[in-house]
Amino acid sequence: MPARLALFHGAYRVVNGCLVFDMGGEQPALVRFGRDSTIAIFADRFSVDGQVTALDARTTLGGGFDDENAYDLLVEPPAPACAFPVIGR
Repeated sequence: MPARLALFHGAYRVVNGCLVFDMGGEQPALVRFGRDSTIAIFADRFSVDGQVTALDARTTLGGGFDDENAYDLLVEPPAPACAFPVIGR
């Protein structure tokens, strides 16, 4: 359950090989998708369950920051270079 609900304004990007949502702060956030989601990342876009989204396009997400146990909610732990906060959508 998200600890704090919010609207996030930013853009999806690939940082250190990880798909993140960049809100313009000190660091981006990993986005938690459903465990059964199929994700594919390309040079200029990515898809989640067949829905294609352009990288770097400004967008708004509804969701919340997850607590300190957020990595347990991911399908697999992020690589050390991708140890960013997690937001759920």
